[in-house]
Amino acid sequence: MRARIPKQGGAQDMNAMIRQAQKMQDKITELQEDIEAHITQLVSDGIITDDGLIAQLRKQVEASLANSTVAEWFRPGWKLYNECSILQYNPADGTTIEQRPDRVMSDDERTIVVDYKFAKPRPEHATQVKSYIELLRKIGHQNVSGYLWYVLRNEVVAVEV
Repeated sequence: MRARIPKQGGAQDMNAMIRQAQKMQDKITELQEDIEAHITQLVSDGIITDDGLIAQLRKQVEASLANSTVAEWFRPGWKLYNECSILQYNPADGTTIEQRPDRVMSDDERTIVVDYKFAKPRPEHATQVKSYIELLRKIGHQNVSGYLWYVLRNEVVAVEV
């Protein structure tokens, strides 16, 4: 398959296309580093110990990157908050609860929270993302949506509040 390059603007259009491709590659690299950090954590926690399984996991993650919803999360232009703690104070009992979504991204119009899962879907996964959505709204984020990304299944589930 051959790509057609626009002739308008000549070198300027070509340079713009090259810059855009470099930005996309940078985002893919960020995604790979982000996912690699999660895999490393699974290994250090003793959850995954088999080298073959680790290699299979990496291969499945690469396949997941072809998902258009996932690709949107890694496009240029997002302000990212990866595994940042969000603290919530409960005045009733004086406790503070820490929540750590895997990925929160925002632009001028919306905020998206994503929680990566490497296990089978469970009802408490959606409950967890709902709490992230509600908490982000409480601290001032507008137009918040949430997703579960079951990486090994290459499945993205929208979570509604």
